[in-house]
Amino acid sequence: SYELSLLCGAHASAGQVDEARRIRDELVERASRSYVPPLDLAVAHAAMNDRESALASLERALDERNALMWYRTHLPNFDALRNEPRWQAIADRLARVAPMRRGGTG
Repeated sequence: SYELSLLCGAHASAGQVDEARRIRDELVERASRSYVPPLDLAVAHAAMNDRESALASLERALDERNALMWYRTHLPNFDALRNEPRWQAIADRLARVAPMRRGGTG
């Protein structure tokens, strides 16, 4: 599902909005019948500039502790969300649970 979300972003960036929307809708439909990591959905929603759905998916991903979230949120897929207050709250929560360096310091 992560690769599909990236493909959605590639199509959206190329101006192929209908194909990007089709892929995003496929991911959403897939999530209704089996598990799709919310982080992957967030990537697709962000690609479609659906801020509300992207932020809701990110919040759910954090609650579920989706793998590598602390890393993936630094990717450019989410640049447009970084000034949102909800993004800041997610980043603050994530900073408290991100992996620590050796020696126990953050």
